[in-house]
Amino acid sequence: ELGCGIHTCERSCHPHPHAGIVHGNCPLDPAVVKACHCQKKLASELGSPRRKCTDAVPSCGQQCERRLAGCLHTCKETCHAGPCPPCEIKISATCGCGSTKFQIECHKARGSELQCEKVCSKMRVCKRHQCSVRCCPSDHTDMSGVVVPSERIAPGVTDPHQCMLICGRKLRCKNHQCGELCHRGACPPCRSATFDELACSCGRTRLYPPIACGTALPPCHFPCQRTRECGHYSLITHECHPDSTPCPSCPVLVTAQCMCGGKEMKNIPCYRSHAASCGSICNKLLPCGGHRCQRSCHRADEPCLRGQPCKQVCKKPRKACGHPCSLACHSPAMCDESKPCDALVTMTCSCERMTAQQVCGATTATVRSPGLTRIACNEVCKIAERNRRLALALDIKDRADTPLAGLVRATYTDDLLQFSRTHISWVRDIEAMASAFIGDQNRATLHFAPMKQQFRAFLHALGPFYGCRSRSMDYEPLRSACWDRTAQATIPSISLSNAARYAQVPQMICSNQIHTADDSDFDDSASHDFDLPARVVSSVADRLRRKIDYLVISDLRHGLVEAELRTEIDKLISSAPYGLRWMGEDDVEMYCTDIEARNECLIKWEAMLKSKLPRLGVAGIVRGVRVAAKQSVLPKESSSFLSLNTKRPESSAAHDAPASLPESVAGSSDDNIPEDWESLNA
Repeated sequence: ELGCGIHTCERSCHPHPHAGIVHGNCPLDPAVVKACHCQKKLASELGSPRRKCTDAVPSCGQQCERRLAGCLHTCKETCHAGPCPPCEIKISATCGCGSTKFQIECHKARGSELQCEKVCSKMRVCKRHQCSVRCCPSDHTDMSGVVVPSERIAPGVTDPHQCMLICGRKLRCKNHQCGELCHRGACPPCRSATFDELACSCGRTRLYPPIACGTALPPCHFPCQRTRECGHYSLITHECHPDSTPCPSCPVLVTAQCMCGGKEMKNIPCYRSHAASCGSICNKLLPCGGHRCQRSCHRADEPCLRGQPCKQVCKKPRKACGHPCSLACHSPAMCDESKPCDALVTMTCSCERMTAQQVCGATTATVRSPGLTRIACNEVCKIAERNRRLALALDIKDRADTPLAGLVRATYTDDLLQFSRTHISWVRDIEAMASAFIGDQNRATLHFAPMKQQFRAFLHALGPFYGCRSRSMDYEPLRSACWDRTAQATIPSISLSNAARYAQVPQMICSNQIHTADDSDFDDSASHDFDLPARVVSSVADRLRRKIDYLVISDLRHGLVEAELRTEIDKLISSAPYGLRWMGEDDVEMYCTDIEARNECLIKWEAMLKSKLPRLGVAGIVRGVRVAAKQSVLPKESSSFLSLNTKRPESSAAHDAPASLPESVAGSSDDNIPEDWESLNA
């Protein structure tokens, strides 16, 4: 009890300085409590003087205004007994990360930590993991109120961005993992150690304990003591190596059976004895039943097709045409003959002098007729047959095969003629090489030696007259020219060296195209300067070109129609006033519709078409014809036979000069030049 004897002590159990002595005065004693609850007015002023501790403490009725606990605000209640209620004034408070402000009651701001919904995206101190904490207090404030980033916090201070995960990375020993907290930089060395000896396979290289974890055994330079599985002993030794590394292959030569078991192979290295191959074709019947295995020697237990279908060509004869089927093996199914046959059929004329190839194209619905393998004979065939009969009747040797192969009228440009006169010996050697190349059907390409640019350009211009495609090869200074054989490969009717000797034109002006032509980018499709006639020529050169009334285009491509021929001609001479008349299946007359410029246009067209159409494979012969030329003294057959049998092979004519020339040729005046000078050949 307290000193008043009425009230008791409300404190919890506590010791007293003097046992048996009661507590001190009552806290409600009138001597202690003389005013109202807020201590603004005395109880006597309020008309309620207190005389004992049981008397109630009067209230002044004014606002309490006592300082609230935990804040600087005052109580807004009327003067009251007991403690003041919590502060309910709205204040602005910041969350833990400082990014959001809240309006909240004062006592609530002190009692709890405010958090926003923002997730921290900063990296932790380890720089490997992200924070990902909601409302993270990542920045700290020092005593002066300055914000200090977490990266500058002194060591030992708890950092909200300190990563609490275990590092777990492999240490340098490759056997253990780092057990420290996630950190930056390299992990510390492994602290583990072993107390077992570390020795190589032969035992002559050792490390004694203690041995730090991850220590590698140094290489042992002693010879390996292992015994090979094959049991061979080789004089070639190798160093000791770990068990994980196999010994080198055994090089001892042995006798082994090949994989197919058909032959015994000698002097085979031991390590290849299990895969010795005799190189012979397997030739076993495949499951398709129509083909045999084409693989070289392989194991007997290994399937020939290795689980794949047969991919060989069928080659069964087609019912429609008899050609072998070109499809992939489709056994046991029948051949699909609804698709056209793609086999090439060689067509010949009735005298079997001319040949051509064409796709068969036969199907079940369209069976190929044997008559389709024939092509029509041309004028050359008729001449060959006439000469054969005359030779048989006169009992002389038939030399029709050699000249008939060269019945191509050649009109050389002034530049080629002038170049030939300047280098006549070299040109004759080239003609001899070209004649030998054309005569040898087994050669597909003629390679010339490396030469200067003007000589290569000359060969590019001369190639079309022999029916060859020309191209350049290699780079300077080893750049050279090359001729490729085509289906129109032939020897011209008159060689260039002979044409240059017959057409001895005084004051011939050369346009120097041979010396200015560039073959650096020459290919099969490129044109060159020799295709154009000389721009400045003398009057004698004009006479050599002769007067012509129309052009005859012969040996047309098989199946060529007029629309296709006009398209090819228009590409070469666009907007030209010309017309076409068909003389037969393989001959077309081309005439000029402009009467005033007829001769000039025909001369230009002849030079252009003669070099271009054979190269494109459209026609074989382009020649100019005069109407008056048909009124010849000799009959046509006699003159043709005479021209064929009075000339000798080009190879001999290119090297041997004639003993004497006719007066019409030997003279140098304009009147002595023969009209049909192109048909002459020494």
